[in-house]
Amino acid sequence: MSIIKIVICLVIVASFASATNITANFTVDDALNAYISTSDATLGTLVGSGPNSWFTTYTFTAALTPGVTNYLHIVASDVFGLPSMFVGDFTLSDAGFHFSNGTQFLITDTTHWGASVTGFGGAYSTPLDEGVNGTGPWGLRPGIDASARLIWLDPVGGATRYFSTTITPNVAGVPEPSSVLLLGAGLVLFSIGRRKVR
Repeated sequence: MSIIKIVICLVIVASFASATNITANFTVDDALNAYISTSDATLGTLVGSGPNSWFTTYTFTAALTPGVTNYLHIVASDVFGLPSMFVGDFTLSDAGFHFSNGTQFLITDTTHWGASVTGFGGAYSTPLDEGVNGTGPWGLRPGIDASARLIWLDPVGGATRYFSTTITPNVAGVPEPSSVLLLGAGLVLFSIGRRKVR
């Protein structure tokens, strides 16, 4: 195979290598903002939001930062008074990362989410389980896994609650596509040098 073909192949491979994405289907009674952060103490980058309506299932897809632990932060606001809830399902696009349950799929539950009344980065409490998706008064939220749990913390009307879960890389320090390309180019140059020496 010629050197030009090798370089072209490396460019193609690098162009197809991409960051892991997270896709969310979720809603809050009543409003939400979703963030991806590389620090549990920092709010992060806004990746999705929903206005004052739990009737709507909101969806977003966002790229994770490669090679480090990411945090999914949900700021959930009860605007119109009790009852309140947060429900959703979350999927990773590949096996480069896993949720706190060790898989690439996570639902809202009381095991893999921390909740706070004050914000992110502090001590989290275990959320309250208000029933499975489909429980009244909300009924089944379309587009959200039927096994997802309706969760909240310290029910108080007109309150904001903070939910966090971790997304951990399966291999720390996975090289970026540009690093792969540089490595491939170095190998090609090394092989050219070896041929000239002979």
